[in-house]
Amino acid sequence: MLLSSPFRLWYDAPATKWTQALPIGNGRLGAMIFGGPARERLQINEESLWSGRPHDYTCPDGAEILPEIRRLVFAGEWEQAQKLVNEKFMGLPVWQSAYQTVGDLYLDFGDGGFEGYSRSLDIDAATATTEYVRNGVRYKRTYFASYPDDVIVVRITADKPGAVAFTAQFETPQPRTSTVARDETLALYSLPTGEEGAPDRIHFHAGMRCLPEGKNATVVAGENGSLAVANADAVTLHIGIATAYKSYKEINEDALARVRKRLDGVRKKSYTQMHTAHLADYQPLFRRVSLGLGDQGAVSNRPTNERVADFDQTNDPALVTLHFQYGRYLLLTSSRSGNTQPANLQGIWNDQMNPPWGSKFTVNINTEMNYWPAGPANLLECYDPLLRLVHDIAETGKTTAKVQYGARG
Repeated sequence: MLLSSPFRLWYDAPATKWTQALPIGNGRLGAMIFGGPARERLQINEESLWSGRPHDYTCPDGAEILPEIRRLVFAGEWEQAQKLVNEKFMGLPVWQSAYQTVGDLYLDFGDGGFEGYSRSLDIDAATATTEYVRNGVRYKRTYFASYPDDVIVVRITADKPGAVAFTAQFETPQPRTSTVARDETLALYSLPTGEEGAPDRIHFHAGMRCLPEGKNATVVAGENGSLAVANADAVTLHIGIATAYKSYKEINEDALARVRKRLDGVRKKSYTQMHTAHLADYQPLFRRVSLGLGDQGAVSNRPTNERVADFDQTNDPALVTLHFQYGRYLLLTSSRSGNTQPANLQGIWNDQMNPPWGSKFTVNINTEMNYWPAGPANLLECYDPLLRLVHDIAETGKTTAKVQYGARG
């Protein structure tokens, strides 16, 4: 059994649904780790992958209609006012773009029994781990999203030389996709769904480089867009993702070049180098705040899901501390200085093409709630992407104020 620490979420079974997976992120990239022994799933996201494109939603007749809407409201004619708003005053189109998933990276290790299983997320190190024993061999996978190197890293090891073998492949719900395997790399090209009546312009590129270790290790690229690894002592995977997004006005960046630059930049770095840099960047921010509500008792050694289920019947103040620090972790891993997008309705993690409420920012309350802890929890740097968004909205808001409301703008 894996004993719990003050900063660890841990479980004794793989995730069977998305909400049970463990989130990692660097503000721009996110992944949900399922931890399956036979088939690992990493559901991946990139902050700027949305269904739309640069677009002006302003209603050109808004300023002319507004006085009549006001008259109806002040006259108490609510239904007529609402009807006029719906017909003449809403944005064009009424619905908005959705934040979307890139897709999934699957690692197939083959069927077979396993024992001694655990998966965990150490929020003090922003590092997830999966461990189990199969056929007498102990396997370990470690995952983190590096802010300094801007890639997701997966490390797969075994306590027996040559025992690491698996097949890797991208899958995605995005339309019009292409997956290519060549040498030690996988690539996924896709053009997301665009707005009705508008060209599909924003696109993304996801790439994975596989670096095996061991004198007999092999990597074979398959015609079906897969990589087969065999006889490795250990394997490190580097995952890079980028879109064509440049700003709210331009989506003409070279996504492929962005990914190549990031993957080539870490090609010769060791796993230890990258993880050390990751910790040196992350831990000074996370460790700014400590909270102690009571000693960890024996209950803290139980899997986190059991602690949550039995919380109202146990004395477990350490779970409250873990919950508080987990909130800080989620903000820190979904909203970092330099990101182009703030944390959205689901932070940075989403496995759907059309998620609830589009996984938008929903500034009537949800965006504010995301960022309430930034000041009190000593993560002021996390405000940076939100302030960037406010600045952009102020620019486009000038047009909206003038055209739709008849203000100076």
